[in-house]
Amino acid sequence: MGIRLGIQQGANPEYCESVRRLSEIMWLRMRSPWFWNQPLWYLSGYGAETDRHLKIVQGFTEKVIASRKTERKRVRSDSVSSGSSRSSEQEIWEQENLGTKARRQAFLDLLLEMQEENKLSDSDIREEVDTFMFEGHDTVSSAMGFTVYMVAHHPEVQEKIFEELKGILEPDETRVTHEDISRMRYLEQCIRETLRMFPTVPIIGRVIQDEIDINGFRIPKGITAMIAPFAVHRDKHYYENPDVFDPDNFAPEKVSKRNPFAYIPFSAGPRNCIGQKFAMMEMKVVLSRFFLRFKAIPSVHELENRGLPELVLRPKKGCPIRIVRRKES
Repeated sequence: MGIRLGIQQGANPEYCESVRRLSEIMWLRMRSPWFWNQPLWYLSGYGAETDRHLKIVQGFTEKVIASRKTERKRVRSDSVSSGSSRSSEQEIWEQENLGTKARRQAFLDLLLEMQEENKLSDSDIREEVDTFMFEGHDTVSSAMGFTVYMVAHHPEVQEKIFEELKGILEPDETRVTHEDISRMRYLEQCIRETLRMFPTVPIIGRVIQDEIDINGFRIPKGITAMIAPFAVHRDKHYYENPDVFDPDNFAPEKVSKRNPFAYIPFSAGPRNCIGQKFAMMEMKVVLSRFFLRFKAIPSVHELENRGLPELVLRPKKGCPIRIVRRKES
């Protein structure tokens, strides 16, 4: 978004708590049909609590947007007062905020530019930012936790990751480039295999636009169909040993032979996850630094820890592992 939120340093605790609580309430309502009735929902007290937390989340988002707007105006004002042209102003903006002209603008800046062209309203921007921030709040951390946990239980996989990373990064290197990320092919296979076994969003809802027939079952237009990536990913028709962690399931030669809709941790089609590429890059950056410097050792048997189905899939017992610093680093 181009804004430092300071979440990891303990800033904005009220926002974090509201996001956590909204996730719990939304999951409760999804699995409780009696709460789909709006009057009953508010009589229960959950409706008012939802509104209260939404106000906090949306208020925080509006502050982020306002802060970015102010920064953009400041840069423009400084540029105009110095007599710079529009192209020079843009160059200043990129250098100050992106570090280099070759990098792309932040997602929020692109939305604000569209607003300046009268293509988006304030509420449109807020909804897009809410989607990006809310959806990425727990999903990435859950995916990385499951990845470390599963790799810890497969030492041969962990060593293969380590050998790959040794050929790409130096142990004391702090910066990971886009080229480095693109070379982390086996690490990406491990992440994808983890997301196959433990998709962070275990259930996806989609409204049926046109009546369809699937194997003799008529699905009418207008209803909401619930799709379960967790079930799709465990189908023996697509994966030979679906309950076994095997990163080779995502070797290029196997992926090319498989129906692309047999793997949908980020959903699929025109309504797929807007942040999936960013999420994958984020995970590869963090996990590459981790596996290059540390070795993960399991503390419990792999099968003792299963996914806890909520709005975001979580490990039932957390990620009980021991971490040992590698001597090579």
